[in-house]
Amino acid sequence: MKHLKLLSSFFLILLVSCNSKKEQYTLPDSEKEKIESIVENSLWINYFSKTINSPAQIKIGKSTVKEINGKPYLVSIYGEYRAVSMLEENSKTKHYVYAGISCTSKTGADTDGCIPETKTKCTPCSNDENDCVKTVTRDTE
Repeated sequence: MKHLKLLSSFFLILLVSCNSKKEQYTLPDSEKEKIESIVENSLWINYFSKTINSPAQIKIGKSTVKEINGKPYLVSIYGEYRAVSMLEENSKTKHYVYAGISCTSKTGADTDGCIPETKTKCTPCSNDENDCVKTVTRDTE
């Protein structure tokens, strides 16, 4: 009888611990494409529009969802440029959505560059405090 109580307690603890896993959120392709378009426009305006040898079109090479300091971000790479876009969790759809701010820096692959600290502020870059372009947008939909 003592073993039965112990065994049932073990299963109860196991059941509770399995149900307390962190919820999984995903970034839909449409949201990822929207963020990449914002980043591409920001790169063009802030880094390339005033140069003679600017590319005809800017296309993000790689984007991945990354947790930085316990918060979700979309990190987009274009050559030596890194844009970090803040994401929010939509608990109804279990999707990440764009929080309206991206911070872009020309940095090496070994750092996170500048990242959104709030919806209006970027952290300074560790290698160059002036190497950070903040892009804040608001959905009009």
